[in-house]
Amino acid sequence: LQSKGFVKSIGVSNFGIPHLEALKRAGRPLPAVNQIEMHPLVYKYRLPLIEYCQRHNIWIQAYGSLMHGYPEWLSSAPLLAELQQRYQKKTNAQILLRWALQHDFLIIPKSSKPARILENSR
Repeated sequence: LQSKGFVKSIGVSNFGIPHLEALKRAGRPLPAVNQIEMHPLVYKYRLPLIEYCQRHNIWIQAYGSLMHGYPEWLSSAPLLAELQQRYQKKTNAQILLRWALQHDFLIIPKSSKPARILENSR
């Protein structure tokens, strides 16, 4: 589709390094975006993939940036607890979204509540 001019760029979801390498070996263009779960609890495990994508100019679009809202996940992240102490006027969601942006991840926060959408944008 890209070579025929129907689309400008291609994105993928949950592609690991082997998948991306397979595209290269097949002579296919690498995607512009790789959408993966990304938050502080998975960051160190995803670091090789993040570095690979950076080297190949592939943006990381983070889903699950808010740790899917699971309270037990939110309370188990030492980094989040440390940041919560430092930025007491910010919510966990605001801290997590800021963390993702500061790591140059594209984010797609989800909420059905207009007040929460507004709050997360601050």
